[in-house]
Amino acid sequence: MVSNPEPLTQTTGGSGRRHGVVKQVLSGDAVVIRGPPRNGPPLEMQLFFSSVTAPRLARRGNAPGDFTDDEPFAWEVREYLRKKVIGKEVQASVDHTVPNSGREYGSLWLTEDGQATENVIETMVSEGWLEVKKTGIRPDEQYGRLIELEEKARAAGLGRWQPNADPKEHIRDITWSVENVQRFFDSNKKKPIKAVVEFVRDCCTVRATLLPDFYPAMIALTGIRGPSFKQDGSKDEYADEAKFFTESRLLQRDVEIILEGLNNNLLIGTIVHPAGSITEALLKQGFARCVDWSIGMYSGGADKLRAAEREAKEKKIRIWKNYEPAQINFREGEKHYTAKVVEINNADSITVKLASGQLKKIFISGVRPPKLAPGEEAAGPPKTGKEKFRPIYDIPFMFEAREFLRKKLIGQKVDVTLDYVQQPRAGEAERDFPERHCCSVVIGDTNVAEALLSRGLASIVFYRQDDEQRPSNYDVLLAAEQKAQAGKKGLHGKKTATGFRVADVSGDTAKAKAFLPGFQRAGKQEAIVEYVGSGSRFRILIPKSSCVVSLILAGVRCPKGSRMGPAGPNGPILPAEEGGEAALNFSKELAAQRDVTVEISDMDKVGNFIGWMFVEGKNVSLELVEAGHGSVNHYSAERSPYLSALEKAEANAKARKLGIWANFVESEAEVKTEDDHSDRSEHYKRVMVVETLPNLHFFAQNVEDGPKLEALMDNVRQEFSSNPPLQGSYAPKRGDVCAARFSDGQWYRAKVEALQGGKAEILYLDYGNRESTSVGNLALLPASLKSAEPFAKEYGLAFVREHTEDSDAEYAFGVLVKDGVPVLLNVEYGNSVTLLKSDTKADVAKTLITDGQVLLDHRKERRFQKIMEEYKDAQEQAKRSRKNIWRYGDITADDAKEFGMSGR
Repeated sequence: MVSNPEPLTQTTGGSGRRHGVVKQVLSGDAVVIRGPPRNGPPLEMQLFFSSVTAPRLARRGNAPGDFTDDEPFAWEVREYLRKKVIGKEVQASVDHTVPNSGREYGSLWLTEDGQATENVIETMVSEGWLEVKKTGIRPDEQYGRLIELEEKARAAGLGRWQPNADPKEHIRDITWSVENVQRFFDSNKKKPIKAVVEFVRDCCTVRATLLPDFYPAMIALTGIRGPSFKQDGSKDEYADEAKFFTESRLLQRDVEIILEGLNNNLLIGTIVHPAGSITEALLKQGFARCVDWSIGMYSGGADKLRAAEREAKEKKIRIWKNYEPAQINFREGEKHYTAKVVEINNADSITVKLASGQLKKIFISGVRPPKLAPGEEAAGPPKTGKEKFRPIYDIPFMFEAREFLRKKLIGQKVDVTLDYVQQPRAGEAERDFPERHCCSVVIGDTNVAEALLSRGLASIVFYRQDDEQRPSNYDVLLAAEQKAQAGKKGLHGKKTATGFRVADVSGDTAKAKAFLPGFQRAGKQEAIVEYVGSGSRFRILIPKSSCVVSLILAGVRCPKGSRMGPAGPNGPILPAEEGGEAALNFSKELAAQRDVTVEISDMDKVGNFIGWMFVEGKNVSLELVEAGHGSVNHYSAERSPYLSALEKAEANAKARKLGIWANFVESEAEVKTEDDHSDRSEHYKRVMVVETLPNLHFFAQNVEDGPKLEALMDNVRQEFSSNPPLQGSYAPKRGDVCAARFSDGQWYRAKVEALQGGKAEILYLDYGNRESTSVGNLALLPASLKSAEPFAKEYGLAFVREHTEDSDAEYAFGVLVKDGVPVLLNVEYGNSVTLLKSDTKADVAKTLITDGQVLLDHRKERRFQKIMEEYKDAQEQAKRSRKNIWRYGDITADDAKEFGMSGR
């Protein structure tokens, strides 16, 4: 035994032993040994066993059908040696080298703690797996020992020397190839297959013998791609190191392979080793990157692969050494928000209404809407004359996608996550693409993009491999589309798809006359509002008749909104009549893209139908009149059962001076209650609650002052854009009215309420919100901009008070009044007011009392007694129902002064 073996890197002859690790077993009598890696892949040597021979394994030639069979017991011998030495530390001695071929023959020892413990050749001879050569050998003591061991093995019938063994039963029946790879994959998909890795081409591709059919198959790892070797002899950076990483762990190891995909007859799968997944290990070590097209097939879950890749990126190792994270091109506050869906623009785009009331168009990230293939014609007969291409109807599955989104989202609140902002870019044919906010949209537990893709109603967007601006759940979206493709759903179906064929009757007098009798006989019909042209004009789709018509509401006359002039699209836009835009927005909010019921009664001379429309049972004409956005059209109303309700709604709108009746002066402006003994006056005005405060106080803006406020803001911004202030030139004092720069970078009027250090506590005069800001964000406000009264005024809710300081009343009050919809305000005493919801006319204070959120604050004035009785009844009802503050019983006794409570 040699105590100090020579390293494998030594290549000169000598009597010393070399040490290393068995990398590969070539056959029952030949191995490949590698040394330790040093600044690259390690040195290797092939060692053929001296004085013995093993049965030859089957070999495959270059030509089809050119292969040899195993010699008997060849596989068993190779497997015995493989399981014994693969990956083990060994010592090798070279007895002689063949001059021409350079083959090295010698002996092999297993080692433990650097010391040789077992002669592998002697063990295999004694087990009957190797045969000692009888010719061409120079006998010596070692040779004599091998002869003796062989004789004992033969006598015991061990290994190859089994008595009565049929040689044919010890020859593998190898499946060199399969006729139908697809069928093979389908029958074995997702099933663990035992295998032995025979060859590693690169870090992500191996050849393995699949058992028990002995099928030699090339396997590419699912979900990743690593450095590779090119056909021209070049190679990617880290190719050798990555290949060694895989070889040292998988080559000739017993593994399980899970087949997960097939790409051009190349099997795609995951190799499972007892130590774990080589796929995840390669990613963590920075040897590979995720690939989108197959990552969804990975059985362990795509999120594990993404996490492993992310870990390597953060460490900047190997292929990620120059990695820089993507720059975020939006403010953090824009990342997550909740909004109400008000319009479906396309199969990948919706318009939402933010809490502030602002409308925002967003795009569903990761999906592409249905479109015509190059050279494909639109569905239906060729378009002629005035007929235009209508994408929503003529592109196959576009209508189905829009309908899916409409039915699921319209009018609903959704959670929006901004994934990335796509910058403006120039398009073809002088068409530019503006900035796009690409978002993930979730309603309940449903991701909208995933739902579209899984139904085959959209296709996925394929991003550049290094593009991190993509949906966070992109792998889930990939899997959803693959599921739709497998199920041949929607866009992926076998049948040739056609669009949704509809007849466009709008504006065509002849067609309208043909449809009118059928509509009149049908009575009420289901329809979909496609477009809102003004407060009382709609474009609707009637699915039962497969037609699109223009509908003018009966019973109401609304002011016109801004519209196209006689010169057409290239001419000037006609301005809106007073109240026209408000009526349009009201109708959009109520009916746009909603399922409605229509009752058509007549048509006009240009082909527009006249009739009634109902949204969730509400008569749209009546809703418009009641909200003050239209007047009664007696010509069409008198022939209907709705005349009385319309006239009453109009009278109420006039009395409340709503909408178009704001300046109406037909009678005494003060509206008194019907109770003879009450002279409580009601002068309701429309306001927008912009800020809520403790103790049921709030700031509100008069809706009529909107244009004045916009003009003032324009003047403020123009002033500070033209004359930007020098930072530090203004020394604010408590009580000063000045200009303050808000977080959006714009200047607003503000009042200094307190100063401490370099900070100022300010109140934004026109919006009611307070902020603590740096003194450097304040500037002198020109006198011309100070004169206007603050547009946000502070009020308190009349007749009610909170029970305790930590009650939920403030939150409940905010939910009721800060929903982006104006409320009606009436001053009762001082700055205490009552509020009515503009849409339902519900009394806000009474609603809070009924819900058990607040207590009645009794007033003794005679004019308030009627409303006191109403509020008292509401409070008694809340007590009986034990709602909120009443949940533990009657609390009014504990509110008395003797219990430490004082009236507020």
